[in-house]
Amino acid sequence: MIIDAHVHAFPHFEIAAGYKDADRWKIRHQSDVTRLWRRMVSSTLDEKYIPDPGEDVGFRFGKYGRFYWTKHGRECLATQVSDDDG
Repeated sequence: MIIDAHVHAFPHFEIAAGYKDADRWKIRHQSDVTRLWRRMVSSTLDEKYIPDPGEDVGFRFGKYGRFYWTKHGRECLATQVSDDDG
């Protein structure tokens, strides 16, 4: 994907990437969402939808560095890249 006249590489997050298994890798990224919430572009600003580290919210990876989960019955999305950038 070309953003701002330079290339951004989005690795496929489904692999374990140096962790013992993919589940630990997901937990690490879910913790990052919690820690970096205010720096991310999200589908909601309501903090009640922030996934707690290790919380069972069906955390999963999407394309282009997007993270998805379901909390309180709502499908949520977060990314560190704005949709306006692409």
